[in-house]
Amino acid sequence: MKKIFFIYILALASSFAPAYAQMKVGYFDLEYVMPLMPEVKKAETDLEVYAKQLDDEFVKKQKEFEVKYKDFLEMAKNPDASQTILASKQEELQTLQKQLQEFEQKSVSDIQTRRDKALAPVYEKIESTVTEVAKANAYSHIMRVESCYLPIKDQNISDLVLKKLGITPPPPTEKKQ
Repeated sequence: MKKIFFIYILALASSFAPAYAQMKVGYFDLEYVMPLMPEVKKAETDLEVYAKQLDDEFVKKQKEFEVKYKDFLEMAKNPDASQTILASKQEELQTLQKQLQEFEQKSVSDIQTRRDKALAPVYEKIESTVTEVAKANAYSHIMRVESCYLPIKDQNISDLVLKKLGITPPPPTEKKQ
């Protein structure tokens, strides 16, 4: 009975061996590849220009607020100032301050939306290229480098992906590992 059980276990274990023997796992470093892509560099430059425009508009609105605030403070120093006018000016300042905060929040959101939109085709291009490289080199699994506990250099397909994209990888001394 023990021999039959042992043979059964041995046969079961050997049936899994071919599956493991055919498994080839590689990893990919997105943070290494993306900055080397011209599309990413252009998108980042465009975003910097857009962010500068928004920042300039914010500074303009902030200066307007500061001028009105100084005027309010000067008016408030005058004992003969109308309380109705002061209350109106204070309300106007609160509205301007609220608009400044909303503008800042919307600007951050707009920049992120533009970044996502600009980089979506890049992510799609990278994904399809990783798939092509994996198939061409018989990899059964590709993981992101962040999910690898101990990445092995020979399993890194990042340079293969760069070459497939038409980008010359930097020398190994410059490459982050």
